[in-house]
Amino acid sequence: MKKHFVKLAAILFVLAIFSAACSLKAQSNVASPAASIQGAVKPANAIVDANGNYQAVTHKTTASEQSNTGKTFTDTKGNVYPVFKSSAGKLYYIRTSKTSGNDYKVYLTL
Repeated sequence: MKKHFVKLAAILFVLAIFSAACSLKAQSNVASPAASIQGAVKPANAIVDANGNYQAVTHKTTASEQSNTGKTFTDTKGNVYPVFKSSAGKLYYIRTSKTSGNDYKVYLTL
């Protein structure tokens, strides 16, 4: 009888903790929409204009300028590709995928 009482008490304890956790979760869902959005949305970078209003700042990425070196790369299958130099000084050639037709940069390791 004592064994059954201990098991029953343990089950009731777990059930009480579970119901308390569910009620806390329900209360947190009822919180203001601004509080739930604040945690989910990444804060925006903004500046203040002359009127005191806020404007979002956009950061444009600069396209890497490629310059043709005038040299070529020949792969093991005999395909010849022109070699380009990136703005960071890395050498690469552009390979086109046979299946999808997409262009890929293949960087050369010397």
